[in-house]
Amino acid sequence: MLRKITAFMLSICLIIGLTGCSLLVGKKDKEKIIDDFKVAVVTQPLSENKVQYNMVEEMTKEYEEENKIDKDKDGQTKVKQTIKHVVLPENFTSNIDSAINKIVKLADDKEVQAIVVSTDQAGLLPALQKVKEKRPEIITISAPMGDDKNQLSQFVDVNLGVSAEERGKVLAERSKEMGAKAFIHYASTDDLKDVNIAKRLEMIKETCKNIGLPFVQVNTPNINTEEDKNKVKQFLNEDIEKQVKKYGKDINVFGVNEYMDEVILTKALELKYIVAEQSNPSPIQTYPSVMGLKISEKDAQNYDKINDMISEKAKAFGMSNRLGGYPMPMDAFLPSVAIYLATEMVKQDLTQEDVCDPDYLEAFTELRFGIGSEFTPLTEVLYNYQSVILSQLIY
Repeated sequence: MLRKITAFMLSICLIIGLTGCSLLVGKKDKEKIIDDFKVAVVTQPLSENKVQYNMVEEMTKEYEEENKIDKDKDGQTKVKQTIKHVVLPENFTSNIDSAINKIVKLADDKEVQAIVVSTDQAGLLPALQKVKEKRPEIITISAPMGDDKNQLSQFVDVNLGVSAEERGKVLAERSKEMGAKAFIHYASTDDLKDVNIAKRLEMIKETCKNIGLPFVQVNTPNINTEEDKNKVKQFLNEDIEKQVKKYGKDINVFGVNEYMDEVILTKALELKYIVAEQSNPSPIQTYPSVMGLKISEKDAQNYDKINDMISEKAKAFGMSNRLGGYPMPMDAFLPSVAIYLATEMVKQDLTQEDVCDPDYLEAFTELRFGIGSEFTPLTEVLYNYQSVILSQLIY
């Protein structure tokens, strides 16, 4: 109960804090003067993660526009909060020392009060450790990082990631809620060597067993060449039809790779089976191309509009309530949440203990994005690594 009361009070503080002011009450009830500050955000280049890169660039502009308003609604001078976007070189792991040095140098800028690192590649944890050695007061956030989760929890203030197991559980449950009477899972033996895919599969199987949903694993050919991808697509085309004939159209079909998604979604529009999620459950992944959606450059990150377009197309295909996904890409959600969170921590003088609480983070996400989420700590002890699942959209 105490945690929930604390989280509720913090969520109220969020609402107040959004207006921005220069004189704030810190965690120890002492007035604290907040100077202009920067949140440094480290990402991979545009060529390696377009969604993530563009989201950070968009937020950089958002903060710049906000800074042009030099007074808040009460007439007080506003704190200037700036995003410093630091772009890693392509294939940075081939020259990891250079990438680490680039991050460590951020500590030399006294206005940098928080550093967010968002890349699924491992190797950058030493950079944040060195930052903390130089300036312990800098807030560090991974969103996510590819390094060991236990190590991240030990050396990074706040860690945001995705739980493969939790996603598998929710995916199976959503499938049944959407009317599936069987769960068809496509993966190759090579795919299952991926630890996260294997963990997710085990949780899907376990959850299907617990909720009484028949589970079918179909092994696809391994991929060694581009031609092999075409063979897998042909295999899927033929096998999905067999599964529909055997189990009927009330089945959920899931593949573990994006090249499978194209076939699975295309066949779904034809055969009317359920697709609760794609391998990458993003509204901009596969849905637009399969449904023939034309999304302008200015709407590329307008996820509400894109989701509405998908819903309209689903209805036109007679597929309402049989297709699902996330309201926005995780590659956009995680870094943006981390940036807003870092900003709030600096302005409100919040600690790791304040924000690494599922109730607080869920309230924060709802307030900032208007979408539901479920945060889960890695363990009770490693509470500062929080995995998140977004509430699913059903089109």
